[in-house]
Amino acid sequence: MDIRISLTEQLAVEANGATLDEQRFPGRQGRIVFAYLAAQKGRAVPRDELAELLWGEELRATWDKALRVLMTKLRALLEECGIDGSTALKSAFGCYKLSLPPGAWIDVDAAAEAAERAETALAAGELGEAHSQATAAATLARRTFLPGEEGLWVEERRRDLRDVLVRALECLRDAAFSAGDYTEAARHAEEVVTLEPFRETAYRHLMQVHAAAGNPAEALRVYEHCRRFLADELGAYPSPETEAAYVEILRVKRARPTEDRVPVGDVQAPPRRHRRAVVVGVAIVLAGVVTTAAFQLLRQEGAKASPLGVERNAIAALDAASGDARGVVEAPVPPTAMATGLGYVLGRERRFEHGRRT
Repeated sequence: MDIRISLTEQLAVEANGATLDEQRFPGRQGRIVFAYLAAQKGRAVPRDELAELLWGEELRATWDKALRVLMTKLRALLEECGIDGSTALKSAFGCYKLSLPPGAWIDVDAAAEAAERAETALAAGELGEAHSQATAAATLARRTFLPGEEGLWVEERRRDLRDVLVRALECLRDAAFSAGDYTEAARHAEEVVTLEPFRETAYRHLMQVHAAAGNPAEALRVYEHCRRFLADELGAYPSPETEAAYVEILRVKRARPTEDRVPVGDVQAPPRRHRRAVVVGVAIVLAGVVTTAAFQLLRQEGAKASPLGVERNAIAALDAASGDARGVVEAPVPPTAMATGLGYVLGRERRFEHGRRT
């Protein structure tokens, strides 16, 4: 017997060519108790548990009789689809249990099972099967469990579906990455980051995808987003693993120069703006390697140049032999910090809007 039960978007039962939509169930209580039993995977549920689910603190003295009447109505409803109600909805030892024939399909269980098959196929290198199963899992997991209903058990089921969705997206990401489809891999990786913003592994995978696609600047942007998010939300820093991934991308980026990375001395100065602070970055260029020699932050509003003769809001490299400033570059906004590494100088900006710091 082919039985399909949907607990997401809209409660429904399909069997033997007949369909029972949620309007056919005996009221809200009938829908809730049927969905609850269907989501238990054959577990026998005590009557007291069902009573708490339906009435909570408003439990009345006649609840046991009301529950029996509700079960009778559900059995009769199943009979309309050719399902033996007394066999499918059993009562024994103070419990109720929904027993469905082998092969019965329930959407929330099908989503989890498809995600498991996708993970197995991916581990075996079967990329096509992994993509197919993960797509099926993601499609089901995106749906809302019992929309309009509330309660701890409803929220738990929705979290379970969300976890299935993340697993499915990770499979899609990794399958696409292994197949060399970095555009699709990045799309799925970005969704994982959105769903799991506190999971650093999600950021690292997205960085890896962008780097493999030849977009190291995008990978570094992902790292910066991760760093700022953790700092703002937790007051924490990225893990050593994330920092190591960041440094490795910087290393590769330096080994393969791109048009978006230009040495400090070659940067064209942008238009002058924002005169709120004075910054002079001093670096020593020795054998082609830039290392920090000094950092000066002047906050007085009236200062026009540093003792080195460099205008405010600028970064300069200092010739190790002559001491002259070389490659002076105006900052588009006043930096508040500076760091060097791998031959480049990076400044952290401080923005002003309408005369106030932002």
